[in-house]
Amino acid sequence: MAAPAPAEGRQRRRYGVAGYQTRQGTAVIASGQSLSGAAYPGGRLLRVFVPGGTAGAKLLVWAGVNEQSATFGPARSLGGYALYDFAAGDAVEVGGSFLDGCFALKLQTMASDGTTPVTQTGAVTLTLVAAAA
Repeated sequence: MAAPAPAEGRQRRRYGVAGYQTRQGTAVIASGQSLSGAAYPGGRLLRVFVPGGTAGAKLLVWAGVNEQSATFGPARSLGGYALYDFAAGDAVEVGGSFLDGCFALKLQTMASDGTTPVTQTGAVTLTLVAAAA
């Protein structure tokens, strides 16, 4: 007799997203700033949780080379910059294989026009979920 399949909830916890284990990290935007410090998600970025009270309308992803490099720039694909709409309290789905291999990143809060940075009135901690490498 075959063993019963694990319950769906249990399978998701064990295997994460699409068969991958997931990791969590954070990116902190200091009070009076729009750009976070460097974050190292430990795999392909899947989702960003934006806490309530966060000012802005879009998140811009800045890609970095690695932990030893201080070089970061706005992530861009053939379709344009990596901008994601958000409202405070959202879980933002992040897509695009152009972020594969991005071991370090920063996140910036932007206005709805996608070009104007929005500074935070208090420190903001964004929670990152990544598929473990």
